[in-house]
Amino acid sequence: MPILALMLNATIWGLSWWPFRQFEGAGMHPLWTTVILYVLSLIVVLASQCTGNPQYAGEQDNDPAAATDCTANSPFAAQVRIAELQVYTR
Repeated sequence: MPILALMLNATIWGLSWWPFRQFEGAGMHPLWTTVILYVLSLIVVLASQCTGNPQYAGEQDNDPAAATDCTANSPFAAQVRIAELQVYTR
């Protein structure tokens, strides 16, 4: 099992760097690649459930026992949590 976890982690790490390599290969500066990926991430967050997409406003089912309107029933409806760790070496 630890080997599978290590392989999954290595795969995710490699895939996360793939866009940076592609943009750099096309001649784009890494700073602009970072800006583009952050803007795309922001768009995904703003379009997701409970952070602004009107398709998720209101009740999502007909079950009165389950409150599915996350903007009205969740104390964390307006919060978006993002974690990031950057390590720089020379």
